[in-house]
Amino acid sequence: MPLPPPSDLLAEAETALVEGRPEATLELVREILERQPNHAGAMFLEAEALRDLREATEAEARYRRVLHAEPQNADAWSGLGSAMVDQGLFDEAGACFARALRCRPDHADATYGRAMVRERRGDAAGARRDYLRAWRLSSRYPLPRRLEDAEVRALLLEAAEEADPAVAAWLRAAPVVILDTPDLSTCEAYDPPASPVELIGHVPLSLLPEGAGPQPWTLAAPPVLLFRRNLERYAHDRAQVVEALRDGVVAHAGTWLGEAAFGA
Repeated sequence: MPLPPPSDLLAEAETALVEGRPEATLELVREILERQPNHAGAMFLEAEALRDLREATEAEARYRRVLHAEPQNADAWSGLGSAMVDQGLFDEAGACFARALRCRPDHADATYGRAMVRERRGDAAGARRDYLRAWRLSSRYPLPRRLEDAEVRALLLEAAEEADPAVAAWLRAAPVVILDTPDLSTCEAYDPPASPVELIGHVPLSLLPEGAGPQPWTLAAPPVLLFRRNLERYAHDRAQVVEALRDGVVAHAGTWLGEAAFGA
């Protein structure tokens, strides 16, 4: 049976990426690259899939391979900027997004990426302009919605509603610290490291007391860190934010409480 043409494999790989199956994307594009090692489209999708898998340094290398072959590829410049953001290299990311916008001034991804870089640099006005422009360029980028402290806390409590009662009680007792964005040391607490523009909450387990007894939720709770700017970018979809907090902060706390209770 003849092998499917690269164009068919590439289309299938892109569909897998859109559907949230980056591992399948990698398998398909690597089949293309075995036959055509310099296939720019396959290298680009490989980089995108690696980013989705939080392999930022590997993604960076693949984007650079694309740009070596196609120096004016705006999508690759924007992707490289995103990979640099994931590594906390905001100056380098800003330069990449600027290069993407020189190649294609209406590039929505690069505009949104530059907004996040400006936000991290404290340029609130510049970030607002870019968020507005990205929204006008693409419906994929809703405008961030301002969240007051009470709304941020309410999101966490809503995320805890369906948790184990002990976990929910522990979270209700925990002090909540609301910061604009996570620092890089917080991101590095994850393996692989979390992106500083995607992490929306964190329980610093290193601050938890050791040697907990069978009811660790009665201990003095460490702070729960919530990151306002990252939450605000997803606040247009409350259900999505609540689910992300449930999968992250609530699950993280629940895992520790279970381990402490059973001496794991």
